[in-house]
Order: sequence, then C-alpha cells, then structure tokens
Amino acid sequence: MFQPARPADANEDAAKSTKWVTSGAVNSGLDTANSLESRKNRDSHEIHPDSGEGGSGKILPTDIASIAIPIVQIPGPDGIQCILAQMKEDRIFLAGEIERNAREIRLEIQATGNQTATLEVRVEAVAKVHNDLLLQSSEWGTRLDALEVAFEDLINRSRRNNIKIRGIPETRDKGPVQNLVLEIFRPLLPDIPEPRWKIDRAHRLSGGPRRNDKRPRDIIVRFQYHSTKDAVVRKCRGMEVTYREKALQIFQDLSPSTLLERRQWKPITDHLRLNNIPFASGHPFKLLTFHNEQTRALLPTGDPGRFYQIMGLDTSEGVTPLFLQKTPLPALTRELYDGRENQS
Repeated sequence: MFQPARPADANEDAAKSTKWVTSGAVNSGLDTANSLESRKNRDSHEIHPDSGEGGSGKILPTDIASIAIPIVQIPGPDGIQCILAQMKEDRIFLAGEIERNAREIRLEIQATGNQTATLEVRVEAVAKVHNDLLLQSSEWGTRLDALEVAFEDLINRSRRNNIKIRGIPETRDKGPVQNLVLEIFRPLLPDIPEPRWKIDRAHRLSGGPRRNDKRPRDIIVRFQYHSTKDAVVRKCRGMEVTYREKALQIFQDLSPSTLLERRQWKPITDHLRLNNIPFASGHPFKLLTFHNEQTRALLPTGDPGRFYQIMGLDTSEGVTPLFLQKTPLPALTRELYDGRENQS
C-alpha cells in the first residue's frame, strides 16, 4: 500500500504525472511517425509477389495491420489522488456558488413580495379615494342636474307670456309690430275684452335681415296678461292661421336648452305617436302622457324603459334617446384591479 501524499506533494506529483503522460504521448507519436516513414520507404521497393518484377508496388493489407497504435499511459495512484482532490475542490466551489446564487434569489423574491404587498396597500388606498370621488361626483352631478332644471324653469317662466310668430314677411313692417299682431289675433278671439289685449312689447329677433336666407325673422310678442297668451296658443293649436294669404306658425317662446331637449326626446314622442298616446310638454321640462285616464310624467332623470313598461309599450333601446342611456362609471374593486373580471 502507498501512503497518501500531502496536498503540496500531491500537486507536485500530479504535475509530474501530467508531464510524464504528455511527454510519453509525444515520444510515442514521434516513434510511430518514424516507424511509418521507414516502412513506407521500405515498402516502396517491395514487389507484390503476384505481379512479377513489374508489380504495382502497393502495400499489402498485412502491412497495414502491422502499424503500431499508440497507447495512452494511465496516471499512477498519486495522480488519481490529485485528480480526486481537484474534483472535490470543484464540487465544494460549485456548491458554494449555487448556495450563494440561491440566497440572492431568495432575497430578491422576498423583496419583490414586500414591494407587491406595499403596492397592493397603495392600490387599495387609491381605489378607496376613487370610489369616494365617484360617489361625490355622482352626488354633484345630481345636484347640478337639479340646478340646471331650476335655472331652465326660471328662464321659461320669464317667457311664459311670450309667443313666437313665424312666417310674416319683413317687407310689411311699415307700422308698429303690435298693431300687426292685434290685426292677426283679434278676429280669432272676439270674446276677449279690449283691456286684456295689452302687449308689453313686440319685435323681431335681433340680427337684421339675412342675406342668403329668404325666410323672415320670427316675431316675439309679450302679452301683459298670461290668460290672453294662453287663449291665443290654445286657439291657434291645430288650426291654420293666415295673414294676407301667408300661412303662419305660432309657437311658445322657450329657452334654447328646452328646445334642444325636445329635439333629443323625439324618439320617445315618435314612439308615443305610433301607439296613439296623447302627450304634452310640461314645465319644468317633462313629458306628460294621457293614457287610460291617467296622466304620467317622464322627467329628464327618469327611466324611459320603466316608463314604457308601465304603459305597456315596447321597452327596446331603439326608442330611448342616447343621452338617457347613461352608463355609470364603475367603482374600483379588488376583482377589477386584479384582472379577475376579465379572466372570468
């Protein structure tokens, strides 16, 4: 048995063994090359026995088989011991590197988890603030709608004694417009006494005659008594009013916002006409229906679908104005900002 060498001696023996193996392999390779060269020279003069004196001079298979093959020397016990020691050192080094990298990865995962938890807390705080603002904005929107309705009602009430006349040519404004108005409406309502025909003012819309538009400007008339104005509107409703062979149109003087709302509610009014349901506009702006001896009102903040359902009408979205098809903003929930809603 041999004694294990010390680490320093083992390294020295390994170096010697490696050097011995390398030099042996080199010397063996040189000897083999010299042997092949000498045999080649010798065989170049050898004649094949079957070819006579003028043979081809080829090397026989037996000559190829006799070529020497170099043999690699196996290191001795000291060299093997050195190799095993080196492998042990490499294994310890690799194990340390793996442990160090795993420790760094664990620390990074832990830091990422802490950051994720912090972000979740912050997202929940942001979601709470968002939901609070959403609730407040909804309340403010409701109050703003109420203020707009009240303001619009004030404007319409200030015009409640007004009527608008359309179709009177501007070339015939030779005298006061009040006289022209009385000339039109007095024959229609002879029962109204003379003192009730007082007119505060009557004038055409401002802006002057239109160059490219041949239509005459409307005339705004304000009666002093609301009863007179109401009687004129009721009398002219559903009948043809003419002035010197010119057809006239009589309207109530409403605010532009009310007229816009009426145009937007046209799908609803068309649907009511289709089902032969009488309706009228109220103040503040609302739609009044008269069906089955009952009067119902649809407000701008109401639900048209439920309104149709109560009256037994079609509740399809095709008869609901777009401005009434309001979609509320979604409140932030954990399912929403976690993306679970999209996954489901």
